[in-house]
Amino acid sequence: MQKSLKLWAVTCALCAVAATGCLERKGGAVGPNVGFGQEVSIGYGGVTTVDVLLVIDNSNSMRQEQQRLSDQIGRLVRDLAEPPDRDGDGSPDWNAVEELRIGVTTTDVGTGQADYCMGDGDDGQLQGGVFEFNAGEDADAYAAEIAAVVAGLGVMGCGFEQPLEAAARAVVRGGIDSRDRPFPSDTGLLAVVLVTDEEDCSVEDDTGFFGAAAPGALNVHCTRNASALTPVSGLVSRIRGARSADDLLFAAIAGIPTDLDTTSLSPEEILAAEGMAYVEREEPGVGGRTDLRLTPACVVPNPAGGEPLTRADPARRLVELAQLVPDTTLHTICNEDFGPAIAEIAARIGAKVPGVCLVREVPGGLGSSVPCDLTVTLPVGERCDAWPAHTLVDVTSDDQQVCRMAQAPGGAGEGFYYDPEADGCAQLVITEAAQPPVGSVIEAECFFTLLLENGELCARASQCASGWCDAVTDQCADLPPEMSGPLGP
Repeated sequence: MQKSLKLWAVTCALCAVAATGCLERKGGAVGPNVGFGQEVSIGYGGVTTVDVLLVIDNSNSMRQEQQRLSDQIGRLVRDLAEPPDRDGDGSPDWNAVEELRIGVTTTDVGTGQADYCMGDGDDGQLQGGVFEFNAGEDADAYAAEIAAVVAGLGVMGCGFEQPLEAAARAVVRGGIDSRDRPFPSDTGLLAVVLVTDEEDCSVEDDTGFFGAAAPGALNVHCTRNASALTPVSGLVSRIRGARSADDLLFAAIAGIPTDLDTTSLSPEEILAAEGMAYVEREEPGVGGRTDLRLTPACVVPNPAGGEPLTRADPARRLVELAQLVPDTTLHTICNEDFGPAIAEIAARIGAKVPGVCLVREVPGGLGSSVPCDLTVTLPVGERCDAWPAHTLVDVTSDDQQVCRMAQAPGGAGEGFYYDPEADGCAQLVITEAAQPPVGSVIEAECFFTLLLENGELCARASQCASGWCDAVTDQCADLPPEMSGPLGP
């Protein structure tokens, strides 16, 4: 499972840090001070709104797959709105989204002037507009709206699927939400999720590629002429737009062999796998004719016989895109349950949701060092010296390197720094270049003298901002009136 980035911030002078925690945990009195613990996450670049663009194949072979995806929309929304505790540590695996916006478009952008799919199809237009969710609203009702749109896309779309071109057009065309804000945001997190059982056939010049009439070998026209398709690198640039690379997440549920563990394989290894090559073969067609088709990357047989429930061509171009986007997750469309894929996609998005505010501010300002140590436990195989501002300090029993991250006060240099007003509250922030890889676990401890406010438990007067600890209630309180004037003899 993709583990989210976590930060443990403990504000105390002398206290023991337990292995578990909560948003605020009062420690016992140790020496002259009291400790407080809180669990928060470090976010990427202050992302506060999550935008998700679903690009869904609506050709005539996708009825089953659309329904499978529709069935899982609720899980995606709930995992982001009410994060699960899959690792069983007693706390959510990531922070809940404050605002989630979802747009849905199809892979149908037509074929221009060709008499097969003439026109621009849906042209990247959002189906149903922009769907908005804010923390505290009814997540299930929100998910039901989107699921209904997905299930109702139909299967009359163009058989030359262009999911990457559709995604690029949807980003450029965009939409407007109820507060007149553009979707997707120009700078916030954008997660693009593609679901298709065909290879991407994105082209810049429809007429030049397809001609005035439908090509003879429909099923292999795009793969036979792959060199004439729009370069994947250009499509990535259009989809990313002005946002940073860290603010783009790409996910695909597509033609990938079911026996590949895509979570452990690199895109290069997936492309080299058996079943991912373009291999043509003749198959029986309608009316006794013979059709030329690609050998599928994966198949879900039909128990009743006849055409398979799912057959998916090798999605090589989608995997090639994964080589260009740092945060990508790939899944086979031939799993009858899309639940695991959606759970992983939610976890990847959740890992980028920003940290909650520190319950108590840390001494120091934006440009000064703070009394905090931050360590990063990297995923297996990653090395501290491969990441800026990381120094090796330990190795776990699972052979994971543990690094100490340097401070970069005020964001000068690389490392972490304290911002008392990040997104309106105090947070620890990691500079862009020093952000560790997805799957890292971040822990921080901050040690300093903490003066308690009135009403908080105390053991001695020196712990209280007021200078008085009530011996009856063991709480900080105002200095008694008889002690506020000059002391008598």
